Amino acid sequence: MNLFDLVPVRTAGWEEDDAGRVVIHAPRGRLLTFFSRLFGKEEHVRLRLDEEGSFVWKRCDGQRTAGEIVDEACRERGEETASFARRTASFLRDLKKNRLIRFEETP
Repeated sequence: MNLFDLVPVRTAGWEEDDAGRVVIHAPRGRLLTFFSRLFGKEEHVRLRLDEEGSFVWKRCDGQRTAGEIVDEACRERGEETASFARRTASFLRDLKKNRLIRFEETP
């Protein structure tokens, strides 16, 4: 199945900073979580996204396909479709690999 036909869904907590950029609360691995609890450290890593990553992350809401996110970015931000599509595909694969999103098929 084509990545751009899939619907990305966030699986990690997040917040927006004062500049409107996303800060993801990524869970640490199982071993690091154990040591974090043992030493009283935060159990999550805070990942700060840039403007482009924040734009994509905010739209990984389970309502839009990856292709629709790319189309929206190109329309709203004046991005070149092919270039933005490649960057978005890579970003979404990294998010999935790190278990920060999952993909669902469109009904």
